[in-house]
Amino acid sequence: MWSNCRADFSVWKGCHISSTSSNAFPGAHHTRSSHVTLIADGPPYRASAGLFELALHEKLFLKLTTNNVRRAHDGLSTPESFFGELVRRFGSSRIAWGSNFPNEAGTLKQQVQEVKAALAFLPSADQENILCGRQ
Repeated sequence: MWSNCRADFSVWKGCHISSTSSNAFPGAHHTRSSHVTLIADGPPYRASAGLFELALHEKLFLKLTTNNVRRAHDGLSTPESFFGELVRRFGSSRIAWGSNFPNEAGTLKQQVQEVKAALAFLPSADQENILCGRQ
């Protein structure tokens, strides 16, 4: 966690979240980028158990990146199985897509098309929550 984070921040982007840090500031919202998640093992995604356990922290939000979208096709994983589990655990209102453009390969338009294709199986309300931030 940032050593100089203030307790009254409404969102701490980029902070490493542990149960200790999220419980230390119960009124704060936390955002975690999940770009390093291991998902190639496929369902039930045992390698991602640590990520899924974070769903217990109700004020923790995930940033879904273009890298996640691309990794969802690795190994035994599929976008439907991984993102379906992510939405089941966290709820779509706690997940926000961020392209990381221009640090990911491809144009922003291509990245938007990729994430829309990967999330197309979700109900439109969940897609809207993740892509547009509406609840």
